[in-house]
Amino acid sequence: MQRATINNVNISATESLPERSLLLRSCKRVAVLSGLPLSVLLFVACAHSRPIVASASPVPTPHAASEEQETAEPSEVPVADTQVIEVEPLRIQVVRDESGKETVIATDARALFDEANDALAEGEFARALALYDELLTDFSDSRLAPPASYNAGLALEGLERVDDAVQRYLELAKRDPLGRDGIDARVRAAALYAEYQRWNDSLAVLDSMLALNKLSASDELEGRARRGYVLLEAKDYGAAEAALTEAVAFHKRKSAAGVVFEGDYYLGMAMFYLGDIARRQFDAIPIRLPESQMQRDVEAKAGLVILASDRFGDTVELGNVYWATAAGFRLADMQSSFWRELVSAPVPPHLSKEAASLYVQEVHRSALSLLEKSLDIHGKNVQLATLYKAETDWSQASAQESVRLTEVIGRERAGSFLSAEEVSESAYRRQDEAGEYMPARIEL
Repeated sequence: MQRATINNVNISATESLPERSLLLRSCKRVAVLSGLPLSVLLFVACAHSRPIVASASPVPTPHAASEEQETAEPSEVPVADTQVIEVEPLRIQVVRDESGKETVIATDARALFDEANDALAEGEFARALALYDELLTDFSDSRLAPPASYNAGLALEGLERVDDAVQRYLELAKRDPLGRDGIDARVRAAALYAEYQRWNDSLAVLDSMLALNKLSASDELEGRARRGYVLLEAKDYGAAEAALTEAVAFHKRKSAAGVVFEGDYYLGMAMFYLGDIARRQFDAIPIRLPESQMQRDVEAKAGLVILASDRFGDTVELGNVYWATAAGFRLADMQSSFWRELVSAPVPPHLSKEAASLYVQEVHRSALSLLEKSLDIHGKNVQLATLYKAETDWSQASAQESVRLTEVIGRERAGSFLSAEEVSESAYRRQDEAGEYMPARIEL
């Protein structure tokens, strides 16, 4: 194990084991960052010290034939000195050219599969689809047929034939409901529906997956986490909270029973979106007059920041770098959002012009600590990603925010407070730079 210390923060690194390829990730390095303070409020004292563990995010990949598909197990133990070889069937064609010369062409499923995969990798989607379909027509009983069916769906996605791709995935899932290809096809269909915000269709596919008997614990956790996300995006917050809470509880029960899961990605996903429910509720509460209502609104928003901080803090503590940096970014962003809403809140109408000016200045000075804490958290996200060469979309967004916040904090400290228009423009610019992450995306 390798250890280092940066700014009095202890860091350790270990090597991670590879995990299954499709829709998961190929782990590289694991990093742990301890002592990360992650939240502060203007009116409520709250701080967290959580470790971060780094691992790579998932990357989509075409299906390859598994070892079981490549080599079939013999039904009986072979007799000593007897070698059992399984071969794919051949298609023999005799082709006669214009001169009458005949040529014999032999084609097998493996050759077609490899050629189709090469075409898919090169973005030649129509050619890849034709080759996969040729394999499925001529060698329907081949062990390569299931991965070819799946990859044909990928080719259809490349051709932007979404419904046709989903149909291929669901047909494969029906033929092989508990096989690896069938389960992955079902997940891909649900994720593709979510990519196009077809939430009800996505839920239906995930529910059919979760209804399967003998589903592995890792696959069930993935289905539960994805289902919770889809409910959240469909704005059914109550059902989303129940689904995500149960996903986390499911992992806890199975782990206590000795079940080993294939990585922590989908547990991190469920934990992150539990925090994001509170973050979205925070965003939905305006700060309104009269002053008694303003106080209630500020207290309600502060309470949601505490709830989100607890949940995001748990996500950071889990240790997956992708979801840890996502949680860190959201926590930092909630601090700056709170600042933005406080300094943009309506001024009590009974104040004179002079008193109103002093009131606005005092709000800016009092709320500045929120911006400073936001900058601190963003900086830690960037530091972690840079140290372990494990940049994520979230750490990159934190880097962009750090530059902007440094400028804003400098102006606020100097007393050159941002106007209401500049605050509004600042928020717009932040969204434009950081972008909105869409976890519906099929590479999940």
